[in-house]
Amino acid sequence: MATEDSANVVREAGASTGLLECYHITRSKLGFDSCVVVSAKYNATGSLLNRQTLYSALSAVIQQHAALSVQVRLPRDPKDRPLFTRLPSVALDDVVSFVDGGSNEESLASLIQTEMSKPLKLGATTPLWRLTVSSGRTVLFVYHHGIGDGQSGLAFHRALVSALNKATGGPIAGSLVPTSDNLSLVPPVEDLTNVGVSWRSFFQILYDTFAPFTWTKKASSWSGNPVVSTPTNSTSVRCWELSAADAAKLIVLCREHHTTLTAFLHTLLVGLLSRHVIIATATDKRLPRTVATSVSVSLRRFTGASPNVVCDEAAGFQSLVPIAPLGSLTPAASDFPWTTAAQYASRLQAGVAGTREAIGTIRYLFNLGMTESFWTGALGKKRGEAVELSNLGRFVVQAPEDDAAEAPWDVSAVHFAQCNATAGAALKVNVAGSPNGAVSVVFTWGEGALDHVVAEAVVREVRDAVASILA
Repeated sequence: MATEDSANVVREAGASTGLLECYHITRSKLGFDSCVVVSAKYNATGSLLNRQTLYSALSAVIQQHAALSVQVRLPRDPKDRPLFTRLPSVALDDVVSFVDGGSNEESLASLIQTEMSKPLKLGATTPLWRLTVSSGRTVLFVYHHGIGDGQSGLAFHRALVSALNKATGGPIAGSLVPTSDNLSLVPPVEDLTNVGVSWRSFFQILYDTFAPFTWTKKASSWSGNPVVSTPTNSTSVRCWELSAADAAKLIVLCREHHTTLTAFLHTLLVGLLSRHVIIATATDKRLPRTVATSVSVSLRRFTGASPNVVCDEAAGFQSLVPIAPLGSLTPAASDFPWTTAAQYASRLQAGVAGTREAIGTIRYLFNLGMTESFWTGALGKKRGEAVELSNLGRFVVQAPEDDAAEAPWDVSAVHFAQCNATAGAALKVNVAGSPNGAVSVVFTWGEGALDHVVAEAVVREVRDAVASILA
């Protein structure tokens, strides 16, 4: 196994390089975040995933992706930069667990919830990921946000199912997988695309930082409960899957109204939360006027990174959306505010390029020596966002090289979730599409981030509203 002295430095993740990676590394180091989870159900007639089947394929995947064989060397001085180091080998028995579990939404939610309570250790002799295999079918890829974004979870499962379909059925591969010195991490975002901060954004940051809080726009926004006073990874998880037929019908409705599934869900969430905000703040002296939201954006369109690589390239499009409660909890399709959804879709599309500036602002944290105080200073303060919506899109399986050969393994029931329980958005809504067209939605909220009664109600209301719109 690797030691700190023997590990090879892959590249730095710090002030001038790897800004986003270091941002996520610091967040988890302080106990504010644990992991990202992307799960998928593996299907093959008469076969289950066991050590013999899985280890051979997993060995091939590790030898394809540099991010799966790295660790982080933390500096003694927090002002110094952490380093990515390459482990000489990966012991599969240390990172793969086989458990018995059900196949329904409640069982999967319980599995994800358990994984989120177990942070991946920095500076350890194991890599920054692990696998949990439930009942020989469902594979949960659990990984550190510093090595991968949500799209990286899809890349991993795409590589794994491909490796399974190429397996020769020979003897079980050894548990100890040697790593390759020929693999390199994808360069950091700022080396691949412009993350410069415009003067307008720079002065906005100065204003938001030094002006009295009551003068800022976020003072009149609702963002859930304040950040808890002690870092936590305790997270509640709820899973919901929309059938392929219903998902297709909903997407057609979105297209007919010149919007997208992401913008539809954003509008629905704001409309439902607005009803709860109005009730909860009815006696407040200063009533909130907006709901603070964030929609995750992949930066791969700017960096040129392949969808098949594991890397950390995402940002968020932030908005302060006027409080606008839905007229009904069970609206008909004709009653849904499609115009609002279409307008938001246009705003999101126009704002995607500008989200790169958020990466550039991380540089200021290093220049000011605030990489840790940025997080610790948030404890007990107003939360940044009420909702974070992330949509990975549909999982696309690579076609087999031999068109005549029928692949024995396929994938279904793809689910995506992320922790960021302490200072992240009060409610995180994570969307992923399966190859058969079904769409999964995983709701997560950190302990204390949102009242459980409100969170459970919103989850239920989203399902009921979609059912009503599709009726």
